[in-house]
This record gives sequence, C-alpha cells and structure tokens, in this order.
Amino acid sequence: MDARLIVGVDGSEGALAAVAWAGATALRRHRSVHVMACYDIPIVSNPMGAPISLIEVAGDLEAGAKANL
Repeated sequence: MDARLIVGVDGSEGALAAVAWAGATALRRHRSVHVMACYDIPIVSNPMGAPISLIEVAGDLEAGAKANL
C-alpha cells in the first residue's frame, strides 16, 4: 500500500498551515507528502471578440502555481 499524504496549496495562510501539518504528520507516520497546486485557465477574449492566446495566460498561471510551491 502506498500510504501518503496529499495536500493542496494555493499560497494562502491556511494552505501553508496544511502543508506544515501534513509534513509533521508524515514524519510521525513515516509517510511521504505530495504537495499539489492547481489553477484554472480562464476563458478570455479581447474587446473585438477574438479569443486571446491561452498559451500566454497558461504560462503566467503555471508560474504563479509554481511560486506557491
């Protein structure tokens, strides 16, 4: 059995406290911790109605998620 703790982080105080709790609990139980960050890619358009390249938006969102880790 792969007993591990999975905790989500979004940069908030509560999420950082959850990561600290998961780390301390994993040490006591000899388990691993997997920290995850997720983000949504918003639907965006410019004033002319044409879609904006989501590749640029996704890169910014990914960088923000990595910064939270």
